[in-house]
Amino acid sequence: YMRSELKIAPTIPELQPELVDLPDVHFVGSLLSQSMEQGVLPVEIAKLKENFPLIFVYLSPGDISPDYWIPTLVETFENSPYQVIVTLAPLGLSPKSLPSSDNVHFYKRLPGSTVIANSDLVISHGGANTVMNAVVHGIPQLVFPDNYAEREYNGRAVARLGAGLNLPTKEFNTISLLHHVNYVLSDYKFKQNSVSLANIVKNYGGAKEVVRLIETELGRN
Repeated sequence: YMRSELKIAPTIPELQPELVDLPDVHFVGSLLSQSMEQGVLPVEIAKLKENFPLIFVYLSPGDISPDYWIPTLVETFENSPYQVIVTLAPLGLSPKSLPSSDNVHFYKRLPGSTVIANSDLVISHGGANTVMNAVVHGIPQLVFPDNYAEREYNGRAVARLGAGLNLPTKEFNTISLLHHVNYVLSDYKFKQNSVSLANIVKNYGGAKEVVRLIETELGRN
């Protein structure tokens, strides 16, 4: 990477400031695949959002075991003022095999960008795609990176920019989790900061800018 004549960073300086001082680095914002990340949501999800804040959860794969986080989500949000949408992929679990709840709804797979755009909060392990999806759409986040260095880095960036919280695994319990959700959704600064980040990302060219940069570099040779 350091020896390359053209260095493309699929992020923004606010999220990865360490790259700013490197020579010939070009920030391009989001490179999420539109064909993979967007799609039509099940009709019931739109209905859920009509009267309740909608929370999207993606926690697999990660160090927090599904045997723990699945029942914890159900118990935490049962009879809460929230509706929670959970994506299970790539786990080999059937939504029908999991505990039923009026507040927590499990799906094998959903178009990530579309469901996040319709959410009020994202809870994840801090993977790059999920974090960037939330940033692009201006959605506050709760990040539980556990022992993954990259996810911890992403979570710290989210917290540093005031777009959410980066939390230790011990905070993923029924009492603390609901407390953090209430806090982030009740304090509008998290939403404001998330929207500000989304507006910054929109100023970068994404995939079109990558193509332009590559063609420009090839034209020099």
